[in-house]
Amino acid sequence: KNPVRAIEAFARCRDRLGPGFRLVLAGDKTWSAREVDATIDRLGLRAHIAELGHVDDVEALVQLYAGAAMLVYPS
Repeated sequence: KNPVRAIEAFARCRDRLGPGFRLVLAGDKTWSAREVDATIDRLGLRAHIAELGHVDDVEALVQLYAGAAMLVYPS
C-alpha cells in the first residue's frame, strides 16, 4: 500500500530503535517497487531492510509475527 512511507518512518526512528532493529517487508512487489528500491538506496538502508516477497507459508507468517517487535500496516 505505502511501503515508501514505512521505510521513511523507519529511517527516522532508527536511532531510537537501536542497531539491532531491521525492517522486514513482506508481500508481493507492486507498482511502487522501483520507488521502494530507490528509497532504500537513497536512505542507505539496504543492510537494514529485508524484502521477503510473498509469504504464503502459514508457519513462516506465524514466526514473522511472533518475532516482530511491532507491526506496521501502511496504507
